[in-house]
Formats: sequence, C-alpha cells, structure tokens
Amino acid sequence: MLSIIDQIISRIRASQNKLILSGLFFFVFLAGLMLIGYYLVGGVRSRISQVDADIISRNEKIARLSAQFIELRIQKLFKLGEIYISRPDFQAQIKNKSWQTAVDSIEPIMKEKEGKYIDRIFISDAEGILRSDFPVVQEVRGKDFSFRDWYQGVTRTKQPYLSETYKRTADPQV
Repeated sequence: MLSIIDQIISRIRASQNKLILSGLFFFVFLAGLMLIGYYLVGGVRSRISQVDADIISRNEKIARLSAQFIELRIQKLFKLGEIYISRPDFQAQIKNKSWQTAVDSIEPIMKEKEGKYIDRIFISDAEGILRSDFPVVQEVRGKDFSFRDWYQGVTRTKQPYLSETYKRTADPQV
C-alpha cells in the first residue's frame, strides 16, 4: 500500500515541479516581454525627442531666414525713402510748409517696386503735427502724434526709425 501512496506522492511532486517550472518559465517570458517593451517605448520616446528637436531646428532656421528677409526689405524701404526726401524740390517744399505738394512729390514712391509695401504716406512737422497725407484722411490732419514711438525715435536719433507696432488712427486700422 505504501508503494501506491509513494507513487501518488511522487506524481504529485512531479506535477508540482512541472507547475513550478511552468510558472518560472511564464515569469521569465513575461519579464522578457516587459524588458522588450521598455526598450521599445524608450526607443520611441527617443525618436520622438529627435523629431521634436529636428522640427525646432527647422523652425529656428525659417525664423532666421524670415528675419533676414524682413530686415532687407526694411533697409530697401529706408533707402527708397531717403532717396525721395533728399531731393532738393522736396526739401524746399517742406521748408516752405507746402505740405500737400511735398506729399504729392513723394507719392510716386508707392509705384516703385519696393514701394508696393507702402499703403500710406504722411508728413508731420517738427512738433509731430500731421500736416499732409496720402491717401487723404481729413480727420487725422492737424492731429498731434508726438506721443507716438515713431516721432520720439526720429527726433531722438535724427535717423530713419522703425517704430514699435501700433494701431493707427486712419482707416484701415491695422
């Protein structure tokens, strides 16, 4: 009888060993899958970080090129303005306070290749009072603009000056 009991115990132990081995195999397999998953997720995160860095780098390059383009455009507009206002007839008109004639004489600037970016021209006196403009907006003529950044910058530097942005008084208000 003992031998039957020994056989049963022996089979139970064998089953338990198989079960333990199966559990151990399952644990090792699961740990391996988790390790592979961890490395895959890490790789994906690393790749995402690299793509983000590439996008940021490209955006910075585009921003630098855009800034250079805008700076060049502004320099050309300054030069174009300097050419027109350095003309003796324009200077004489300003000296004689012939404001409308002065604006009329520089209106062709808007037809120049670089002038297509100019949608409004005005002349103010030394005190910042708007004297003449094109296109004509009667409600701004005679108004004091000495509080504007452009007036303060020009009077301070005595040079062409690029002001801060502001909402203009004349329509369209951009």
